[in-house]
Amino acid sequence: MYRLLYQNSRRAVVGNLLSCRFFGISHLRFEPKSSGKEDESIPWFMREKVSSPIMQNEDIQIPTIPAGSPQFLEEVLDLLAREYGLKELELFDLENLPEDHSYSSKNQPFKYIIIATGKSEKHIFKAAAELKQYIKSNHNLIVSVEGMVSAAISAAARRRMLKRASKGPPATDNTYGKEPNTWVVCDTKISDIMIHMLTKERRKELLLETLWCEEKDLHKYQDEFDGGELDDDIFIGINRSSFLEQRRSFSTYSARSNLQQIFDNLNNSDRSQVSVIKFKEDFDNSFQGSSLKDHNLRIQFYKLLRHIDTEAVSLSTVKDAIYEKYSSIQFALNTDEEIKQDVILYTNMLIDSSSPTEMPDYLFDDLSQFISSLTLFSKNIKILYEKQFLVLLWRLSIMQDENFIGPKTIDNIIQGNIPIKEIPDTVTATQASNRARDVLFLINKVYKGVTPHTLKEMILFTYGNTSKWDKFWNEWESSFGFLNIQQKSINKWIRLVVYLAIRNDKSAMVDFLYKYWDKSNSPVQSFMQDFNELGHNFPSEQEKQIFKTALLQILNTVDSKTHNFEHVHNFVNSL
Repeated sequence: MYRLLYQNSRRAVVGNLLSCRFFGISHLRFEPKSSGKEDESIPWFMREKVSSPIMQNEDIQIPTIPAGSPQFLEEVLDLLAREYGLKELELFDLENLPEDHSYSSKNQPFKYIIIATGKSEKHIFKAAAELKQYIKSNHNLIVSVEGMVSAAISAAARRRMLKRASKGPPATDNTYGKEPNTWVVCDTKISDIMIHMLTKERRKELLLETLWCEEKDLHKYQDEFDGGELDDDIFIGINRSSFLEQRRSFSTYSARSNLQQIFDNLNNSDRSQVSVIKFKEDFDNSFQGSSLKDHNLRIQFYKLLRHIDTEAVSLSTVKDAIYEKYSSIQFALNTDEEIKQDVILYTNMLIDSSSPTEMPDYLFDDLSQFISSLTLFSKNIKILYEKQFLVLLWRLSIMQDENFIGPKTIDNIIQGNIPIKEIPDTVTATQASNRARDVLFLINKVYKGVTPHTLKEMILFTYGNTSKWDKFWNEWESSFGFLNIQQKSINKWIRLVVYLAIRNDKSAMVDFLYKYWDKSNSPVQSFMQDFNELGHNFPSEQEKQIFKTALLQILNTVDSKTHNFEHVHNFVNSL
């Protein structure tokens, strides 16, 4: 019965409404009350304001695009801001960084870095998914996206990683890959552009901007401690550690000063009379390990000890000191950069400690185990993009004696620090061919055929030192025969002539004078051609005299009865 009454009343209401419409009762208006609220007695579908007010679109500022940048850069910035609603966009042109910067476009494969902030994890996931689909549809490319749930590990694996992270060192506090969509990285594979999308909290924590900004802009991004109250929650983590570090600072200042004093005393002492064992005992007794500076100072102290006496500290002791630094839980390190510097330092120590008879295979195995151990603290060690490290790897493949000639030797001669002095006409080094082949493969893969000049010269001199003259001249023609920049075009000939004079190999000298002196006998660019095109000028008077001295030494070494180089003699006399 109740159901029947309800249905009848509903039909009556609908009938009255229809009557109002069909019989022209259009003069009915329902004015709101003075309070601004709608009359609750009026059905919602007859009120004037039915929908919620439309939210105003936020005007997202797009960074200034550098002149001469690719069209896709403007396209993707507009897409991120206006289509996907990502905020706080930052654009970094890595070509503006100096060449010795770790993230310069010369040292790694990207030219532009974009950083953007999403409202939430879901927002970032949605933006990343749409960007991936957009590039696939419009540019026919499958982009690489990391950090999304669909590309990450399973939920169970993430829980296991987070559980282990709570027991491990600070390096495992990085939640990249464990908590999905807080930091998503997209390699667009177009115009060398990489995009980082982060939540606001994650972006503030990582401060990625400090990696790619210019030094003058570093202060804009550095996070400074505001000095406010610290939460005493047991999960406060780094802030609590910082607070404890401030409390310890006064008590450890004297110990830290003592460590520096011991280091300075050893560095300034007479190396022939110093007792390295006593210095090591004093340093170890004063060492507390209360700061990152203390740990780095200890590593440098051990390096200095080994430079004085290799028996004073073993390489194993140095490695243990480095491992201890990263396992100290009270430090929040910029782990990746610290590890790069320590790998370069340890590689240098391996080279300095090696003997002419020590097999490079053992040195490479030692270095490999060292880097493998450091990956426990960071999985993102991009050490191969470091130009200095690749040079050291190549150097590690060489077994040399005291007569080895490298780029630094040539630099010292040209700068006037040491005289031109020939060495005996013997093989000065041998090289592990398989290791050298592996290193060359890495070099070509990392630099994609655009090898840095320093590394090219190291490879060239290695072939000369090992008496592989066919490879030496092939490397010269492929790497240096096409350079026509004014300063480098003459400078490369100066360095080549100085090297040949020191190396003192007659066959190499004769090859140079026959094939590379003038255009008529040269298969590639010759010295005389460059010299004439550049107006008969040398970079400086000192380099001119160095070149003249080295060339005279070459002419005096070559047998003038067998070979006629009168035209070269005439050139030298004209300088």
